[in-house]
Amino acid sequence: MFILGHFHIYWYGITIVLSILLGLLVTWLNTQKREEDFSTVVDLLLWSIPLGIIFSRGGYVLLHWQEYAGKLFSIFLLSQGGLSIYGGFAGFLLGSAFYLYLSGKNFWHWMDILLPGMVAGLIVDQIGNFFMQNTIGLPLASVANDHSLAAYVDFKQRPTGFEHYLYFRPVALYQAGILAFVLFFSLILTYLQVNYMKIRRGNIFLQAMILAAGCRFIFGFMYLSTQKDSALHQGQYVALLGVVIGLTVYWLRERNFKKNHTYHFE
Repeated sequence: MFILGHFHIYWYGITIVLSILLGLLVTWLNTQKREEDFSTVVDLLLWSIPLGIIFSRGGYVLLHWQEYAGKLFSIFLLSQGGLSIYGGFAGFLLGSAFYLYLSGKNFWHWMDILLPGMVAGLIVDQIGNFFMQNTIGLPLASVANDHSLAAYVDFKQRPTGFEHYLYFRPVALYQAGILAFVLFFSLILTYLQVNYMKIRRGNIFLQAMILAAGCRFIFGFMYLSTQKDSALHQGQYVALLGVVIGLTVYWLRERNFKKNHTYHFE
């Protein structure tokens, strides 16, 4: 945090703003490439963002209900923090689906358009988490004897009980790298879809989300919150559920397409 005049500027807020701006820029470029009207994206966001905030807060409250059971009014105090990225994503999808249905636009087509921008925004968010040391992985006893990528963590950022460790696995940086691969993968699919019509609508979104959720599940084992004597942490359960849902929807869509395709030529 730093002070600019009478304003307190938080680095995490700057990261969020940069994430949104980059995501909008990538999405705008995608709409230009596809010759779509960017105003649809603006209208969609006006519907989906409020619902995303509600679901984001609701998801966090449900996962930490013991903290709010005795003080229900604090549920509405967003200034105290506490948002779930998974709940926010679910709310965003629901709001988007509702708006696109009412406007008569194809949901899968617009999810393909939005996907690269969403991933680009997540990359900035993870890079910000890395530099702010918000996401800490498992500690490394000795960097000299470990060739893994390591990050020095300031004393005040080290979790309780791990103050004597200097270096930790930079999970946020790992995730940023994987998301960069997912972004590159989605751009290739976009190129094939726009120029050669090789990719069916919705498959860019589904394939990228399955990849991202699967990597999030794997990297979850590197989080400090995942101990050897405990089960998967909450984020891994949600990521695994996302993989299952994504694969199921993808399989159902592929099966329905093959049925319709066969029937069309019979």
